[in-house]
Amino acid sequence: MKVLVIGNGGREHALAWKLTQSPKVQRVYVAPGNGGTALDNRLHNVAITDFNALADYALAEKIVLTVVGPEAPLVAGLVDGLEAAGVLAFGPTAAAARIEGSKAFAKEVMVAAGIPTADYATFTEPAGALAWARQRGGQVVVKADGLAAGKGVVVRPSQWRAWSRSGSGVSTSEPARGASTVAGVANMPGTLRRHARPGNKVSFRSHAHPRRRCGRP
Repeated sequence: MKVLVIGNGGREHALAWKLTQSPKVQRVYVAPGNGGTALDNRLHNVAITDFNALADYALAEKIVLTVVGPEAPLVAGLVDGLEAAGVLAFGPTAAAARIEGSKAFAKEVMVAAGIPTADYATFTEPAGALAWARQRGGQVVVKADGLAAGKGVVVRPSQWRAWSRSGSGVSTSEPARGASTVAGVANMPGTLRRHARPGNKVSFRSHAHPRRRCGRP
């Protein structure tokens, strides 16, 4: 069968490379791909990024499975659009991808599900975020609510403490990178522990909530 991988990063290259190892896969296309995928003779780059054009291409080439890698098209609903056009797609729908695309929504889900997480609040104006930070002595992290390519978090305890003492203002571009909504997250001091047992699990013990543990294998 033919498979189409959508994206241009190293993650998509790895997915495409692994797919070529399946005896069920005849050809793997990558849209748009990158320099690495262009050098791999088992992969075929396709210079398409438009959502509708991707669906048309998948149908025309009789693509059996489309794999969507990047967060942005997932949040924008590419999987929904592909499936609506009759293309089988692997990846979360826009509704499911919202947990990745919105820090505030992710926090709401964790609180509703009883998942241990640091206290938080959301703001649309810097003044509110600054007041909230002052109440906590500047021990906070500020996150842009939407996707920010790994650049939407400001971790500057010393700066927040200085703001709380001086009462000076803060520009929207500093903590939020221009985002319309930001999430203020309280620091949750704790201890990372590596357990000596099969799987070598790492857990986090919160000092503020000693009975709460967060861990992953």
